Amino acid sequence: MDRFFTDELGWVDLNNDATRMTVAGQTLDLFGVSDAHRDWDDLEVLPERLRALGSDAARLGVTHAPYRRVLDAFVDLGADAIFAGHTHGGQVCLPGFGTLVANCDIP
Repeated sequence: MDRFFTDELGWVDLNNDATRMTVAGQTLDLFGVSDAHRDWDDLEVLPERLRALGSDAARLGVTHAPYRRVLDAFVDLGADAIFAGHTHGGQVCLPGFGTLVANCDIP
């Protein structure tokens, strides 16, 4: 399936990687990590990957699980915006109680 997405649809895998894209005439550097919830993130490879792209584009960080170590590293890497998911429990709140579970280390 990965090959179909990559070869046929032009999908770019950002698991512990970075790439440069042009969208609607705007150059973007996109970078991300694999699932930090499972400790598959490899933040150490990102500085070199981003250095290879240059520094003249807007930078967007992508992570499935928004752990603080990842968010802090993305800020240090110059992310202009960070997109994350995984906090399904944080989207389900009980009145008077709050979030059931955040599925990461942020409240």
